[in-house]
Amino acid sequence: MILHYRKYGEGNPNLVILHGLYGASDNWISIARKLENHYTIWLPDLRNHGSSPHLPTHTYRDLVQDVADFFQQHELNEVILLGHSMGGKVAMLLASEYPEYIRHLVVVDIA
Repeated sequence: MILHYRKYGEGNPNLVILHGLYGASDNWISIARKLENHYTIWLPDLRNHGSSPHLPTHTYRDLVQDVADFFQQHELNEVILLGHSMGGKVAMLLASEYPEYIRHLVVVDIA
């Protein structure tokens, strides 16, 4: 799976933000622009959202694998991972299954 994404800044560390259900990477552009002097910010569109591929399956396991693949494709590790709503659930599951990728985990507004 190749996820569509937006990238802002050139700082260290990397900050990856996962949007919520029915959201997309563009929901986080204003925040990314405020933080781009301090971090490299990655805003992927999760599967079946935004400009990423739309496929028949949409499980949390699918989403976690997609994000893990995204990290591998972009050689990301020890990231600050922020997940909002559905993205927060993806972030928590990813952190439990792939702790080597996560430096810090922030979960915002999940059900």
